[in-house]
Amino acid sequence: MAFQIFLYIFINFILIIIAIIYFKLIYPEKRLYDEFHAQGIKGAPFVPLIGQLPQILRYRKADMGLDYFQELIRKHGNIFLMGFGPFTRIIVNEPDLLADVFSRTNALNYDKRSIINDSLIPIIGRHNLLLSEGSEHERARRMINPAFHH
Repeated sequence: MAFQIFLYIFINFILIIIAIIYFKLIYPEKRLYDEFHAQGIKGAPFVPLIGQLPQILRYRKADMGLDYFQELIRKHGNIFLMGFGPFTRIIVNEPDLLADVFSRTNALNYDKRSIINDSLIPIIGRHNLLLSEGSEHERARRMINPAFHH
């Protein structure tokens, strides 16, 4: 009897963990992937939790990391979807679109993810061109490239 209760609790615990993983990690990324795919953005197939990490690592081990991305660009075009671990990412290899993202007027429309900031702050510090935003970012840009700010 005690074993059956333990087994029942254990199975329910495992099912709850699976449900949490699905609804917190897999479902939102699959939904995002499907929405972009419906808009015509092609990409590597959606693989839950690991994405295209096995392919990236295989190419990287053969010292051909950039070849993998060039292959994806040839296959899917300059804008494509790919899974990087559990996250769906849009890869943009179009100079005009990149200029829009990095332009001074549109920079505030694209946020810098806190997960990236949290991992880079201990390495390069908080107050620099890469991690700063707003007026601090503008000041750092002016200091690095004064010829374009006169």
